Amino acid sequence: AEGGGSKDDKTSKSKWSRKMSDDQVETLVRNAVSESKGVIKRDDFDAKNISFLSLLDRKVAETALKEVIKRSKNQKVRNRQAYCMGIIIRVVKKETEKTQKEKAGIEEDDKE
Repeated sequence: AEGGGSKDDKTSKSKWSRKMSDDQVETLVRNAVSESKGVIKRDDFDAKNISFLSLLDRKVAETALKEVIKRSKNQKVRNRQAYCMGIIIRVVKKETEKTQKEKAGIEEDDKE
């Protein structure tokens, strides 16, 4: 057998298709940097951060960037890129849970 993972692993990755181009994400990041008034810098976002943000809906990406600004105030952080990625991932998990709960509520309503 070649490679790791099962067929299910490979098919489940398809839900993570790009929702925005790198240019669109770059614009969001640059806007967030200017709105932050020096709290965050463009260098705080590496290629991995940009790539991950491109997988998100625009609204979720904007929410994540606002949260990065909020949590970065007065923080001394050694690895800013990793710190920002951690915040972005937390926002994505929170938004995903919220969406799943909303869908579950809709499904429960349909059963009645």
